[in-house]
Amino acid sequence: MIETEKPSLLSVCQEATQTHWRVIWRGDTLSWICPALSPRWLRRNLTLLRGVRTWHPGHPPYKEISLFVPLAKRPILPDDSLWRANEAQWLEGFFLPLMQTIHPPQGRLTGMGLHLRYLQNGKIIYHALSIYVQRHEQLPFDEMAQTIPLRKLPRPIRHRFYELLIHTPTYAYVVRIQDYYPSELEEARRWMRLLRERREFPLPAAMPLEESPAIEALPR
Repeated sequence: MIETEKPSLLSVCQEATQTHWRVIWRGDTLSWICPALSPRWLRRNLTLLRGVRTWHPGHPPYKEISLFVPLAKRPILPDDSLWRANEAQWLEGFFLPLMQTIHPPQGRLTGMGLHLRYLQNGKIIYHALSIYVQRHEQLPFDEMAQTIPLRKLPRPIRHRFYELLIHTPTYAYVVRIQDYYPSELEEARRWMRLLRERREFPLPAAMPLEESPAIEALPR
């Protein structure tokens, strides 16, 4: 059955000496029962996926979110020219000086990823940035090639980062919320608006269709 179509897991529950699995397969809900599995086996073989409405445990709880700041034309979005809004400040004023201090990855630079924690109390903490490159001009995608914790940036470059973060209108959009990845650019921009306005995140199917300003200050 699994070879013909992958089932979707609904729940796993331990009851006495049995483990109960509920899955969806071809529109039907199926129940599997097997001898109880140890917590060690479950931790090793099952991965918990967190959606946009979930929180990582912490004090306070938080969401892991990644933003994308385009610095050149992306191969997967060839018609999106708004990256030019980032050219003077982020590309020339921050990223090119940064590249002089590291061993840059091979490929054509396309953008910068920003990794943050969005705390349940509304605070946002940036903790790392990533370099995105297109490895070869014939590849129709770019990829995250290197991630750098902000605390490891040279002090002048780190100060420049926070200066731009606070004062510079930036074209950016959300590419990841927990384990959820927006499928379209317009949706990614709408998530960005909700984040900037500290609004409650809905389920993706209930995402409001209101227009989102493309270029504003990054949330902080």
